[in-house]
Order: sequence, then C-alpha cells, then structure tokens
Amino acid sequence: VFARLMPNPMEGNPPPFLKGEGPQAERVQVTPDPERHVIAHVFKISIDPFVGRLGMFRVHQGTVRTGSQLFVGDARKPFKVAHLFRLQGAERHEVPIGLPGDLCAVAKVEEIHYDAVLHDSPEDRFHLEPMKLPQPMAGLAISPAKRGDEQKLSEALHKLQLEDPCVLVEHNTSTNETVLRGMGELHLRVILERMRERYNVEVETR
Repeated sequence: VFARLMPNPMEGNPPPFLKGEGPQAERVQVTPDPERHVIAHVFKISIDPFVGRLGMFRVHQGTVRTGSQLFVGDARKPFKVAHLFRLQGAERHEVPIGLPGDLCAVAKVEEIHYDAVLHDSPEDRFHLEPMKLPQPMAGLAISPAKRGDEQKLSEALHKLQLEDPCVLVEHNTSTNETVLRGMGELHLRVILERMRERYNVEVETR
C-alpha cells in the first residue's frame, strides 16, 4: 500500500546537490537514472552493537552495487561497498544493488557521516550546503556515577553525537565539567535513557 500511494522517485524533490568548491560551486540536477553516476545522500547514522557504524542513505541517481567504489563528499580515497543492506525496522537484509529511490545502508565505513554525499566520480567534488540545524539550548553537567567509567562515558557520548547532530558535548575548563547539551529537557532525558539502556552508562547530573 505504501509503495502504491506514496510518490515514486520520479516525483521527488532531491536535495540541492552541488559540484565544486566555494562560490564557483554549481547546482547539480540529478535524475533517477540508474545508468548515470551514483549520487546518494546519507540521512541517518546509527551505531549498531553488532556491525558498528551504519550509514543509511537514499540513492538519488545511479546504481550502487556490492563491490562499488564510492567517495564520501570531497574525499580523494574511495571505500568499497563490502555489504549493501536494505533495512526493515530493526532487521537488515543484504541486497546486491540499490537503485534510485532505494533506501540502503553500509556498515563499518568510518568516513561516513550525517548529511554526507556518496558518489562514484573521482574528478567531481559533490556535496550539499550545510544543513542549518537548531542550536542546542538546554545543558546538563554530567559525570559517571561509577568510578572508572570515564572511558565508557566518553565513548558513549561520541557515538550519541554521531547519531544525533543536535547533541553537543562541551568541556567547561573553568569548572572542569563535561556539559551535555540538547534541544530541551525531553531531548536530554531521551539521550540519558539511551546512554543507560544501550551503553550501560549511568551518570550523575547537575
């Protein structure tokens, strides 16, 4: 039903992809043609306990295959798509190809980040204008509830920032405190619950 009622890739409005750098960057008109160069947009990062960093992206142009060599934005060194997944809820299904309109994912690629552009053209530097995100307004000073959990807390905060671009972690040098910032009280509560349930890190807040 979803596939029948929702707009198909031909009717979508792709994000404003750019090619080049600075003021000379040109707008790229992408078309959902599987025979053209690959252009895909990373819309979410998830840290999976079994496969590590999982980059989820939508293919806007071209065909992504297992074994494809893709570049991340203006990077000069490509990565190889060892395994290509299609996600359905919490389940991952390995697939051989991703076509325009498909939502796919790759795992264990450290260069992938939120809002990145994936492409297969070494001579072009495809990217997007930086997305304007709201500034985190609420803050909590946090510290590990258990002695010796400082490293676990640091790793958990790093992973949470990769997943959520509206999470900010600061170190206040005057008070020597780690400050966790988010969009509001509810957002911070969700982050702390995720830290406790997923990474088994309890914190004290001030």
